[in-house]
Amino acid sequence: MVTRFYKLCLVTTLLQASLAVTPRPAAAQNLSPTAHALQQCTSHSSSQICLQTIALAHHAGNFSWYVASVNGTGDPHAALIVVHGYPHDARYSLEAGIAAIKAARITTPTLVIAPIFQAQKGAHCQKPGEVSAKPGDARWSCGGWMSGEVSLGSPPGISSFHAMDTLVRQLHQQWPDLHAITVAGFSAGGQFVQHYIGVAALPPGGLNLRYLVASPGSWLYFDAQRPVAVLNNKPAADSQCGPAGRYPARCQITMTLPDATVCPNYNSGKYGVARWPLAKSRAARIRYQQADISYMVGAQDSGTGPGTASKRLDKTCAATLQGSYRLQRAQNYLAWEQARLPSLHPETLSVVPGCAHDVGCVLPGFAARHPLLF
Repeated sequence: MVTRFYKLCLVTTLLQASLAVTPRPAAAQNLSPTAHALQQCTSHSSSQICLQTIALAHHAGNFSWYVASVNGTGDPHAALIVVHGYPHDARYSLEAGIAAIKAARITTPTLVIAPIFQAQKGAHCQKPGEVSAKPGDARWSCGGWMSGEVSLGSPPGISSFHAMDTLVRQLHQQWPDLHAITVAGFSAGGQFVQHYIGVAALPPGGLNLRYLVASPGSWLYFDAQRPVAVLNNKPAADSQCGPAGRYPARCQITMTLPDATVCPNYNSGKYGVARWPLAKSRAARIRYQQADISYMVGAQDSGTGPGTASKRLDKTCAATLQGSYRLQRAQNYLAWEQARLPSLHPETLSVVPGCAHDVGCVLPGFAARHPLLF
């Protein structure tokens, strides 16, 4: 009998030979996006990976994602969604997700999905070789999609968070045997997922959501306090605390209220909830505390060396109040959360050895050591 996946997208070769072996964390760095256009998913598709599109609500345009089935042709019970970073490298993110499934030694049929938040026309944040926007596609500003801004154009757009809600519902409708979806995001995608957690629509009945937040450039805080590294009862620079990979090392992280006259927007926009309606911020905080979340960052995602993507790192005062680099910002956020936002599912931070700022290293490296799916 033809399975539900094959009704959507016939797959003749489920995995490339290079992905058939469980990768080491660094091995996935050799992944590269495929430049040729992919087939739209149909009953006659024959490619390993195909593209699916759905019309968003309120005539906001079309929204697309890559989809691949891993480990056989049976009906999948779990799916991994990987949200791309600032370069809109969705294909590369998908391949990193496939590598992560292999690194986790998952052998049951599993879906890997990579949504595409298309950039506005003429933007310079689209990685060459990725699928291009077509007439009628929903588009977002280069940075706005990661914090939930609405799509551009007329009629009025739709929030990128609502687009993700649409994707989750669509997956559940197409594969009713799905009982668990892990939503992972790297870099700008990590910012997206971390923001999305508190405002996501409740999943359809019988479906559980888990979240992986990887290497975001900044974090959304749910109160006005921020972490500060302290050594000998005095604020300390990161370099004073010890080696970056062991931060905070000999320092302690304490919470303080920053001077808003020096950095007036540190707790608004994508950095905090100061300008959110009170009811919305309270509801998001509760949802965040109840969610199943894991954090990860590369052990070498610090400083300005090769592979750190330091030129793209947010260096505004609001971001630097969170820490110097992504590694320290992740450690600081976890410390703040443990002090200020006790969770029903205590979050953990995995510092992935041998990785800088590369989803093809961080996600498989995490998966080789920690549960990737429910």
